[in-house]
Amino acid sequence: TAVSYLQMGQFGEAMDYINDFSPDGKITAAMKFGILGDIYSEKNEMDRASKSYLKASESTESDFLASYYLKKYAECMEELGDNEKALAAYEKIKSKYPQTADARYIDMYINRLK
Repeated sequence: TAVSYLQMGQFGEAMDYINDFSPDGKITAAMKFGILGDIYSEKNEMDRASKSYLKASESTESDFLASYYLKKYAECMEELGDNEKALAAYEKIKSKYPQTADARYIDMYINRLK
């Protein structure tokens, strides 16, 4: 439901819903923090978005979700002008999650920042 509110641009409702949501397990916890990141990103609150994406990437054992949210974190860091942290995140995706879809084209992001 939070994602539906987010897609409709109803950020307050999305935030209320996701804040009331109590996740079971590590995958849903990561998704909760990821959705919070999406809400903050849509509101152009990139500092808060980056923190939520980083928390999402660290709160799951799923390589797919960890790399996905780590890439979103890196993109926020670029937007904030912190290319050093963005580069470190991209390099972590390459080294720690090489089998994920996000790692497939990660060299392009890494090369752009070097």
